[in-house]
Amino acid sequence: MKKLVFNKWMDFSYIEGEILCITTGNKQDIIILVLEKKVTDTYYYKIIHSLKAGDLKQYTIENNQYFNLIQPLGENWILVKGFVEKKEDTTATVFDKKGNIIASYYLGIGIKYFQVC
Repeated sequence: MKKLVFNKWMDFSYIEGEILCITTGNKQDIIILVLEKKVTDTYYYKIIHSLKAGDLKQYTIENNQYFNLIQPLGENWILVKGFVEKKEDTTATVFDKKGNIIASYYLGIGIKYFQVC
């Protein structure tokens, strides 16, 4: 039987806020979506992007929607919420690295996982 070996890639202990999602991108990079805080109807997110070379980049997004999944989409980010009340609501929003909305889509309801290739 082969052994499964885990190596420490990064330390999560310094992260303040609620970690919503830890995932990998298509370049063997690690992406962490953190909800730093919610004030009234605004959610403050931090995206921590650990590149394979060891570089660590951080981005912030302020929005009035609760997201719980993330993936890189080219030079941008796509954030997804797994459930919406009405079919007219969008479940996916594309943000640029400055936190500006580029586009929004309805992907369906009950999204538990997604991957961008």
